[in-house]
Amino acid sequence: MPLISMHGVGKRYQGGVEALSNVSFDIEEGEFVFLSGPSGAGKTTILRLLMRMEVASQGDVLAFGRNLRALRRSAIPYLRRNIGVVFQDFRLLQERTVAQNVAVGLHVLGLSRRDIRRRVEGVLFDLSIDRYAHHLPSMLSGGEQQRVAIGRALVMHPALILADEPTGNLDWELSNEIVRLFEELNSKGTTVIMATHDRFLLDAYQRRTIVLNRGMVIEDRAAPREATQQSSQE
Repeated sequence: MPLISMHGVGKRYQGGVEALSNVSFDIEEGEFVFLSGPSGAGKTTILRLLMRMEVASQGDVLAFGRNLRALRRSAIPYLRRNIGVVFQDFRLLQERTVAQNVAVGLHVLGLSRRDIRRRVEGVLFDLSIDRYAHHLPSMLSGGEQQRVAIGRALVMHPALILADEPTGNLDWELSNEIVRLFEELNSKGTTVIMATHDRFLLDAYQRRTIVLNRGMVIEDRAAPREATQQSSQE
């Protein structure tokens, strides 16, 4: 069974605005998939449906074997524990340190202080930002802040990472670093879905790409076999 399935999904907002129309695709566990298309194509709407921040107007959205349209409200927090989300605008708490930002979700889960400290220290080290543990976000560069945002997602040990234009505010060099981080996570088994309209990134990283336009899937382009084989060897 695929990790993610969408079958005939449509999403309409008040006023008749149609964000998605008849969207269908499957994503297997362990895949790295780009969602591509211009602004307003429907990329963010798909991610919001997978997070159950929105409910489809029609069709079925399945994640982890569950139909999200029929998911009870009480089950939503459990779903989100399995999903790490990274946004373009970082969404860091400016009055809290780097370590405190990364630890937010763990406090919600009720982990012990010892376990929280161990997890946070490990993630900060892996992302090479451990020296900034006691810094405030405003003291960091854009690339460093994005690493903190990624750390906040990773510390939850999610099975799925959803990244919504995570390189949109970064230059080319930093964008490369961020995508390589996601590739490294993917090589360890984490499924990654990354929304981007950056054609240079799509060309540089030959991954499966689902292309959207005006809320419809207009292309589902598989990764070249050579790139897939190379990634599996890495």
